[in-house]
Amino acid sequence: MKRSFLAIIVVSSVFLFACKKDSTNPGNNNTGGVGTTTSIRYEFSADVSGAYKLTAQAATWTHDETISGSSWSKTITSPPKTAATDTAYLIVYAPDSWQNTPNQANVTLKIFVNNAEKASRSFVLVWIDRSGAFQLKTAY
Repeated sequence: MKRSFLAIIVVSSVFLFACKKDSTNPGNNNTGGVGTTTSIRYEFSADVSGAYKLTAQAATWTHDETISGSSWSKTITSPPKTAATDTAYLIVYAPDSWQNTPNQANVTLKIFVNNAEKASRSFVLVWIDRSGAFQLKTAY
């Protein structure tokens, strides 16, 4: 009986430690240490066209743009990291023409780091949100 129990423990240990581990961790936002660069893609989409103002940021880089339409995408190579983890932001503002109107749009913001989606947020955007601005952020 002791031998059977010992054999089960040995076989179980072999199976437990012989399993291959995944080479990537999708929850890991750290994409390299100090001095590394990273590909970051920002995406915006809305179900209503408008003159949306977008601000994209990564480390020391900032890009402001006003679009006419319902979708936008921008890919950058981040400046070399100054810390092991930096943060990327995407901020959207409702169109100025929506002031004092009931206009609204279903909006989705996404941030991809090295082609892996790291953050996503969907919400209804209205003019009153202009002062608070909706933002999405992720560490990379």
